Amino acid sequence: RSSDLILSVEDEAGQRIVIEDLLEATRSSEVGLRQSAATILNIYCAKTKADYTTHLRSLLSGLIRLLNDTNEVVLNESWDAINAITKKLDAANQLALIEDLHRDIRMVGNEVKGEHVPGFCIPKKGVTSILPILREGVLTGNPE
Repeated sequence: RSSDLILSVEDEAGQRIVIEDLLEATRSSEVGLRQSAATILNIYCAKTKADYTTHLRSLLSGLIRLLNDTNEVVLNESWDAINAITKKLDAANQLALIEDLHRDIRMVGNEVKGEHVPGFCIPKKGVTSILPILREGVLTGNPE
């Protein structure tokens, strides 16, 4: 199975290659490729035992961008991957990501030009995938 293969990648160089290639595939105009890449990213983020903290910024940024996708599978897989990432974060990593998260949210918000971000409108999911990071930012972060 492809999930077994992806989960076997644990070293830093392998992680970087896999994550960068999958994030690149999520930018494809071909919906099937975006779906597959988002699904594999979700599996990796949810199930890997490897420490991918050095890739948190690029992963989160790429996945937040996908919350504006037009495809329901891409939206759900991206949301689930973000949720898997935030569940594993400690307070220090959450705080370290708050500025990047705000920037990424502004970016996807600007892309929809006053409309709702589709990935934050998924029934029974909404913004809960990013709430742990936002909460940590409010409780212990910089007042700005």
